[in-house]
Amino acid sequence: MESPDPYAAVAFQQGPLHDGRSVDPSFTGPLTEAWSVTLHGTVSYPLIADGIVYALYSDPRRLGRSVVALSARSGEVVWGPRVVGGYTESTSAFAFDAGRVFVMSDSGGLMALDATTGHVAWNIDLPSQRYFDGPPTARDGVVYVVGSGSGGTLFAVDQGSGNVLWTADLATGSASSPTVSDNGIFLSFACERIYRFALDGAPVWSRHGPCSGGGGSTSVLHDGRLHVRGFYVGRPMAVVDALTASDLAFAAVTSWTTPAFDDTHMVAVANGHLTVHDARSGVELWRAPTNDNTTPPLIVNGYVVEGRADGTIDMRDVETGALVWRGKARGPIPQVIEGADAPLRGMAQGDGVLAVPAGSTLTVFEPAGDTTVRLEGPAAGSSVGPGARFVFSSGVRHARYVCTVDGVDRECTSPWSPAGLGDGSHTLGVRVAYATVGAVSTRFTLDATSPKVSVAPFSSAVIHTSTTRARWSAIDRGTGVKAYQVRVGRAPVGKPIRSWKVRARSQATSATFSVPRATRLCVSVRAGDLVGNWSGWSSPRCVNRA
Repeated sequence: MESPDPYAAVAFQQGPLHDGRSVDPSFTGPLTEAWSVTLHGTVSYPLIADGIVYALYSDPRRLGRSVVALSARSGEVVWGPRVVGGYTESTSAFAFDAGRVFVMSDSGGLMALDATTGHVAWNIDLPSQRYFDGPPTARDGVVYVVGSGSGGTLFAVDQGSGNVLWTADLATGSASSPTVSDNGIFLSFACERIYRFALDGAPVWSRHGPCSGGGGSTSVLHDGRLHVRGFYVGRPMAVVDALTASDLAFAAVTSWTTPAFDDTHMVAVANGHLTVHDARSGVELWRAPTNDNTTPPLIVNGYVVEGRADGTIDMRDVETGALVWRGKARGPIPQVIEGADAPLRGMAQGDGVLAVPAGSTLTVFEPAGDTTVRLEGPAAGSSVGPGARFVFSSGVRHARYVCTVDGVDRECTSPWSPAGLGDGSHTLGVRVAYATVGAVSTRFTLDATSPKVSVAPFSSAVIHTSTTRARWSAIDRGTGVKAYQVRVGRAPVGKPIRSWKVRARSQATSATFSVPRATRLCVSVRAGDLVGNWSGWSSPRCVNRA
């Protein structure tokens, strides 16, 4: 019985066909980061089912693997971490089916965990073989696992009891996850050694190329065709009829990682390049301009999703290659190579979210929803000072914004101020990062220059009257002078001014001041313009009363 969740990711590269495909209708671009978690070891490809993201990660001391269940919406721990013990050198991996998570260690231990509680349902050691470095596949009540050491063995294990239902002998058995469909189980290894078994374990056909050796990679079943990459990443894949094993005409396509499919497209990644091909002929349709792509790609609801070496995640329209969204995982993503990674890495999409491992972190993205940006601040076309505040928001959770200032993009946060720009007319645009709709823009004139103020000298350095009058003025070539502020200091003649009394702001350009006998009076002025730029205090003008 398959998982009742129709949009789950239940195995390496999404499901038993390993075709990297999801048709989740709730998954639309652009995306936004929903949450991120740092775990205590390298995180494998995730699983997603029934609103839970399952993460498997390595113990840095090689003492086993741990599995944790996290809410797909919030990242909160549902259960775990559950330690799957045992010394491990190579890949441990897992699969999901019918409410259970099946964890395979590289030494042959297979454990079934209740997907809701994390409780151990059963735990067995598979016999006869020593190495289990291919991910398991679970489907219709059976877990399929490949082991090697002395030749190879395909194991079929009952999901309910943990009993081995049947085994099938293989010439080898390394680094290949069983590909399972209604028509049987398919395996591929080095030298195009390919097998098909019936669901009861009966051999149907096998074939191999003109060489021998170990190693392997996961085959992909799409549209009745089995796509096989063997072990050597530089060779073009072979495409055979899944029913008859006969070779099918297909353009030469090299894919270092497991390719992804939808009805009409195939996506391959080789030597850092992502290419999209016609799924029937293999003819290239378009290629991404990037050259650092590293993960097995996904095709989700009309989007190609791909991880890059620096942790960038690109989401492109599968028909045109147009970039729909670009996000960032919380670490670099090295090239994924089956049989060499411990644990095996990859992305997963299900239940409306995209889960991306990068080193010891797992980052989960969700559709951004309505990306319309709301902008509050100075009226369009108005003059502003460098401290003006443009406040923006949207309905996107954890939104990242891009401000386009005079045609130049830069990441930004609200509120935004034009400090650092030159005087003159400017344009500000704001959008949710890589959203194609919902942007907003406004124009403003920046006046960042404060007025130049001057204070007229007193008519005489020494006065004999009890009052004196001071005059001042300012020039502002931007928005104009709005107000002045005067400060006054008094001290006995010959003594320094130790304190100043600041008067309220006004538009007055002169004032009369009292001067007691034997007192020194000093006046300093500053000016402010209409957008809030204030000059510094002018040099004091002083007078003494005899």
